[in-house]
Amino acid sequence: MSEVLELRWESDWLVREEVTPAAGSSSTVTGLADFSLGLKWHVRDQDRGAPAMAILVHADLPTGSDDTGSPGTRPSLRVTGEWDLGNDVGLGVMPGIRSDRDGADRFVSGILGVVIGKGWTPKFASFVEIALEQIASDSHGGTLGAVGFGASYQVSAFWQLDTALSLGLNDRSTDVGLTVGISGLVVR
Repeated sequence: MSEVLELRWESDWLVREEVTPAAGSSSTVTGLADFSLGLKWHVRDQDRGAPAMAILVHADLPTGSDDTGSPGTRPSLRVTGEWDLGNDVGLGVMPGIRSDRDGADRFVSGILGVVIGKGWTPKFASFVEIALEQIASDSHGGTLGAVGFGASYQVSAFWQLDTALSLGLNDRSTDVGLTVGISGLVVR
């Protein structure tokens, strides 16, 4: 939208999960994920060791399928800190909070992401990340997180392709996730 303000629209799109209830027989659930709408405000550039910073305000909207979406709108607030470590290596940290739902009950959960990335060429980069998408008490689902490995390739000045593989960090987290994405720059 401007040099410091970005409009964000994102989703996991299609979700396929194998669900194993306590009884032991598993079934596969496939459906659309919720969409998220948000704004990212670039607050400052990196300066004298202090990180570049941005504030993200998002709302996950209840737009997914019955089996794979979530009930109600879930707003979140995150702050990013990014450091350029030299040699095309960057480090990012993103703490945040989310107002979430567990059935009819609302609760607040934490969010934390840590990523290290490396640019190999002007168009190709890779990363490793730890993403804790939910930090909550056991009564609200506990902590959910994954370690991810991914890469991006800038196809043109306006389009970038992304892919990642994530592995769940505990029994509550999704075992394996595969992400394929496309990012586009809209010219004003």
